[in-house]
Amino acid sequence: MDCVIACEYNAISNGGFMIKEKLLKLCLAPLRLLPIKENRIVFICNRGGGFCCNPKYMAQYIHENYGSQYEIIFFYNDESVVKRNNCDWITWKKFDGFGYIEALVTAKYIVSNITIPRFVPYRRQQVKMCTWHGSAFKGTGDMEYNFDKYDVFLAENELTYKVIREIWMYRGEILRTGMPRNDCLFNFTKKQIKNIKEKIGVPEEHLLLYAPTFRDKGDADCFSVDFLKLKAHLEDIFGGSWQVAFRYHPLQKKRNLPSGCIDLSTYEDMQELLMCTDILVTDYSSCMWDFSLMGKPCFVYASDIDRYINDERGAFLYPIDMLPFPLARNNDELVERIVQFNRKEYEERLKQFFKEWGRYNYDGTATKKAVDRLLNG
Repeated sequence: MDCVIACEYNAISNGGFMIKEKLLKLCLAPLRLLPIKENRIVFICNRGGGFCCNPKYMAQYIHENYGSQYEIIFFYNDESVVKRNNCDWITWKKFDGFGYIEALVTAKYIVSNITIPRFVPYRRQQVKMCTWHGSAFKGTGDMEYNFDKYDVFLAENELTYKVIREIWMYRGEILRTGMPRNDCLFNFTKKQIKNIKEKIGVPEEHLLLYAPTFRDKGDADCFSVDFLKLKAHLEDIFGGSWQVAFRYHPLQKKRNLPSGCIDLSTYEDMQELLMCTDILVTDYSSCMWDFSLMGKPCFVYASDIDRYINDERGAFLYPIDMLPFPLARNNDELVERIVQFNRKEYEERLKQFFKEWGRYNYDGTATKKAVDRLLNG
């Protein structure tokens, strides 16, 4: 069963995929006879790759506010995921196994930060919510086809709302809440920051985090930041002791870590890293929007922008030049942007961007709003 189910996730774009999907749906149709469990909530997070992002924060909120009233199910694709997040209030099932399908068929509530399989025989009584895993910025395939199984979709900001509705052509309900995962960026304490920094091994240092998105073809040559040079300039410009960290995207094929930085790729919760990061450098990742909610300096390092547009995802959903973040295409420009950084001008650009495109979640209540909609309609 596992190998059959896994075909849903192959990168197949021809008619054969549609035939296989219809055959799977036909084979699984008898599962409609299984009763729906009114207290079962299924969370799909990164295809079983971890306990993080919006599903994590929604699940924690439900556990803290509803106790054992609901059965909470997560999926794993490797036993290490369960070991890292072993707690008595989560039921773990193997991603792509029969338990995965059975849970999707019988759960009253389904929450996912990715697409959900179309071949599953869902019922009208079920509530299916997509939190997605970031703000819309780059192409992501045939989203009208991928998302039409959802009943409700969360939007991080007004720009994302328009992309979901007008570009991805989603016709269901869109909830203007912001991302549940970002509530913690409004509510963290100094003690939390201290604990996280001790956990990652930088208890006293200032932190610059380089967190690029993945490349579909696995190419990592574009991640060419000169970390030693960058660290030296940070200490000259801002003073104090600085540490530079690299976090590969979970889908990126790993390579040997460049000299001059520490590896935070296995740290599961990106939001916790953003909490204690002083400066963020990214490329086309939506972590820039999460980070901007705190008003901290973010720089875009886009050394392969032309190749990325032509060979990877196609055109951006809006021009990269409209971003409020300083843009660099090589190491010299990156250092120059950091040296010339003006906080007042940066804050004004953020203010104008948010004013024009709208942002949600000013008060850190996105999780509550999303859970209320999920459970109470």
